[in-house]
Amino acid sequence: MNNEISEDEDFVELINLIANERIPRIFRQRPDYFLCLRDFEFVERFRLSKQAVLYVHDLIQSEIKHSSDRNFVVTLRQIVLMTLRYFASGSFLVMCGDFVGVHKSTASRTITCVSRAIARLS
Repeated sequence: MNNEISEDEDFVELINLIANERIPRIFRQRPDYFLCLRDFEFVERFRLSKQAVLYVHDLIQSEIKHSSDRNFVVTLRQIVLMTLRYFASGSFLVMCGDFVGVHKSTASRTITCVSRAIARLS
């Protein structure tokens, strides 16, 4: 009898483990393209010079500020670069997100935010 109870408890515990298994979070290393790309490579990828990107960044920085300072947050500079990469290449959100090291949904939200901030400048 005790053996049956033990097996039932083990079975229930196994089911709970399988049903509640969480997918581990993945934190990707995000490259700093201002440092790793030479000027001509930077212009090839983003269609703007480093100085022009910094100028755009300074103009819209207050509108795209993060609401939290959590770990592994995407920097404002990376957000602007991802948006400019999206504009320059016309590629898919997945590709732009991979370029910076974020998920497609994060890429979508940030590109929308930066696009609206740039549109408000006019």
